[in-house]
Amino acid sequence: MFFLLPPTRIQAAPAPARPLHEVLEALENLPEALTDRRPGRVPRDADAAVRVWSRTEGALKPHVAAGDRPALARAMAGLQARDPREAGLAALDAQDLLLKLVPPGRDHELRRADQDGMRAWIQVDAGRWDAVPDLDAAFAWLRAHDGGRHPRAVAAVTQELAAFDAARQTRAAAPALRAAQRLLDLVDVLEKP
Repeated sequence: MFFLLPPTRIQAAPAPARPLHEVLEALENLPEALTDRRPGRVPRDADAAVRVWSRTEGALKPHVAAGDRPALARAMAGLQARDPREAGLAALDAQDLLLKLVPPGRDHELRRADQDGMRAWIQVDAGRWDAVPDLDAAFAWLRAHDGGRHPRAVAAVTQELAAFDAARQTRAAAPALRAAQRLLDLVDVLEKP
């Protein structure tokens, strides 16, 4: 007599936190240079991000889904684009793929809101309204799970999301950029304990 045992579920080991944090922070510098209106920093920041990725790739790549690896390679190659906007968007694409390695929760959602806020800013600045992400969705988790820690910031996020949506509907770049910038500043507030 023999017994069939149910298949065991093998839990994949999480990606190492320190290398993941390092590369995400290095990549963030590119779009942040654009939102700070300092595009001249992008080539230097791209070189730094490539160096960090070269150092951390061995520890992180095994955790990246096989189907995401070609897109990640393209995004990393895009960091060297001549156009600072394209380099910044490539950095955001790489961050999006690597964000999948961040465990669900507050850190993940803060990063998502920050990334989508920067992507929105860059796309509005480029006049690419159809490529602007849904910021309401990006901030939904943070608004719902703040637990009363930042009531003023959460109220301000709600106000700025409304201002951004109104500007987006009329394709008014200046007010949309201001609202997106204030949302990015509010992510910094929400990061505080």
